[in-house]
Amino acid sequence: MSVEKSAESILKENSDLFEGIGELEGYHHIELNKSINPVIHPPRRVPVALQERLKSEIERMEKLGIVEKKREHIILRRQEEITAKLAGAKYLSKLDASSGFWNIKLDDESSNLCMFNTPFGRFKFLRLPFGIKSASKVFHKAVCKILEGFNGVESFIDNILEWGCTKEEHDKILKEVLEQIRTANLKLRRDKYKIGISEVTYFGHRYKREGLKIDDNKVKAITEMKSPTSKKELERFLGMVTYIAKFVPKFSSNTAVLRDLLKKDVLFQ
Repeated sequence: MSVEKSAESILKENSDLFEGIGELEGYHHIELNKSINPVIHPPRRVPVALQERLKSEIERMEKLGIVEKKREHIILRRQEEITAKLAGAKYLSKLDASSGFWNIKLDDESSNLCMFNTPFGRFKFLRLPFGIKSASKVFHKAVCKILEGFNGVESFIDNILEWGCTKEEHDKILKEVLEQIRTANLKLRRDKYKIGISEVTYFGHRYKREGLKIDDNKVKAITEMKSPTSKKELERFLGMVTYIAKFVPKFSSNTAVLRDLLKKDVLFQ
């Protein structure tokens, strides 16, 4: 037997050494500099075209035991990301959760913290009440978990947006989404749903087959605002007009003089 064939035979007998990922004995402990406070970095923006590849790689690493999914921080899609994902969408649908927060039950300890008095007696909430500071985040996270893994779906608190490039694709995703919602026992508003339409307002923006458009209601609200008479009112005005920034040429330079009025050493007049 030649040296080459002998080596190949040895490698074949030990083929298991060339599969998977190893796991050496013991654990490594990372020493932290206690003078430095830990930080949480927001997720880096990933081009839509690469998101599936990234997701596949993370899922592969999960299966190999390299990473483990922990408690998620609430991630809201940027408007630009949603617009990019909607490219080519011809059919749009919008669903609204019914009595959003009340879909979530409270444990006994939390329920006892949510009591209120009335002339008719003392009551406590058994469901997540409106007005709790964390309620929006809690419910948004719950809906995101329900819709996790779906393509052609976005959610923001109690609003769910679904789309497809063809009627067949749209209807298939819609049926799967509704079935998942039924399994999770989430309820929807019958008076608010819009199915298979070509234009929808979502998260304060108008999405159409042709692309992103200005929401007329937002523009009307801006044009009907009174002229600011204080820095606080100016901040509110700039916050409103920033919505249309992407539609206005030279927006930054045109509003520079207004932003300068917000500086501490500048007198508002």
